[in-house]
Amino acid sequence: MVERVEDRVAEYQHTGRSRRPDTRGRTGDNAGDDEHRGESLHRAQVIRLACSFMARHTRRSIVGMLAGGFVAFLASPASSLDAAAGPQIRAGDGCRKVGRRKTAAGKTFECVEEGGVRQWKRAKPEPVKTPAEPSTSDVKVFDSAKLALGASLTAVVTSNAKNYAIVVTRTAGGIVAFNRSCTHQGSFVAPSGGNQLTCPSHGAVFNASTGAVIEGPASRALTQYKATERSGSIYITL
Repeated sequence: MVERVEDRVAEYQHTGRSRRPDTRGRTGDNAGDDEHRGESLHRAQVIRLACSFMARHTRRSIVGMLAGGFVAFLASPASSLDAAAGPQIRAGDGCRKVGRRKTAAGKTFECVEEGGVRQWKRAKPEPVKTPAEPSTSDVKVFDSAKLALGASLTAVVTSNAKNYAIVVTRTAGGIVAFNRSCTHQGSFVAPSGGNQLTCPSHGAVFNASTGAVIEGPASRALTQYKATERSGSIYITL
């Protein structure tokens, strides 16, 4: 571009000489003033021409660079954009805090220490945690032959190092079992005949087949357990 400016200036200088004021035939100060004004005018025209040419070509260059950069941005792959968005992590790169996790390019890395060196390593996916099912267990109470129809017997069974005081009744519909704690103040109820369970502390009476309250002061039924009978034994589920 500089060579083109020099060529234009040289061309103008050549053509400009023919346009300088004709001072032939003049003498004295008038001839000198005319020649001086002509030289000044010529230099000013050359400067204006050079500035105009450079400004015009500079604008073209800037527009060209912007257009080229925009096209390159549109054509750049997604990986280039990701790289510009933030630092990338690779397995083996150094890290600072052990146990820290980061995700880059859809991959999760964890900072580990191996051989005294802390570095990023691909993290194993965390297992999906499922809620633990409530633990239940069948506990044998006693042999089936021990409990006659219509009778109620008390027992203490143990599950997971915890003792449970229960009362079991054989009804026409099968085996039923209840916690012996009275729902009034927690004293142990006991069979009192007539298909009833009675609290010795305050006289509350419960139905031995259903656990329902027959007489207060208790107002809630006894806690019931699932009872089964198999292979000559009676079991309850805790």
